[in-house]
Amino acid sequence: MALIGGPSEAIGVAAKLIRPTNEWLETGVWWQSSEAVHGIPIERVQRDGEPVQDVCDWLNGLLGTDTIIATNAPRYDQD
Repeated sequence: MALIGGPSEAIGVAAKLIRPTNEWLETGVWWQSSEAVHGIPIERVQRDGEPVQDVCDWLNGLLGTDTIIATNAPRYDQD
C-alpha cells in the first residue's frame, strides 16, 4: 500500500501478510486464486502471516485523519 500524508510529505510504502483465519479457509473467503495472483503459497501465509487483528491494529495506527490508502490491484481488492 502507499501511504500519503499530505502534499508536502513523502509517499510511504508498507505491506503486511495476513494469516487467514480458520473461518476464512472453511468458508472460502481465502481463495486459491489469491495464491496465484500474489505468488505466495498458503503454507507461507499460514507460517509467516500475522493475525488479522494485529494487522488491523497496525493499519489503524498508521491511519491519521489525512492518510489515504491506494492500491495497485483494485480489481482484486474490491471483493
